[in-house]
Amino acid sequence: LWLRLWLRLWLRLWRRRRRRVTMGIKPTRGWLKGALVPAASEHEEQRSLCQWLDLRGYLYCAIPNAGRRSPRLASRLKAEGMRRGAPDLVLFECGRLQDRRPVVIEMKARGGGVSAAQDKFHTAARLRGWNVIVAYGAADAIEQLAGLGL
Repeated sequence: LWLRLWLRLWLRLWRRRRRRVTMGIKPTRGWLKGALVPAASEHEEQRSLCQWLDLRGYLYCAIPNAGRRSPRLASRLKAEGMRRGAPDLVLFECGRLQDRRPVVIEMKARGGGVSAAQDKFHTAARLRGWNVIVAYGAADAIEQLAGLGL
């Protein structure tokens, strides 16, 4: 029993260290020069973008599709309208944009990709005249929003 617990703990720590090494970046300046810094997660990047949107007073909402759920809760949410591939954020600032179309934003972590369900949803949104942004970080999303006129 103790050996099993010890192995489980050791594996967890090893995986965490390995993930930090493969997903991390090395700064080139400052007191952390040459040190390994973990890359920001999709959650942290989306939180940064939401803070930026809040500071500017934009109207938006998040669609919390991610996470594990029980089968009962999943069926209830599906009946209420939750769909696979839905974007992370919906921005309702049509009046401020040059082309006056709403924007959906899909946030991705560094190295992440768009799934087939998300691609299908993005295509359907574009056919309905919406702006679709796939951003790899908060800075990328802000740049793309600036390109749209926000």
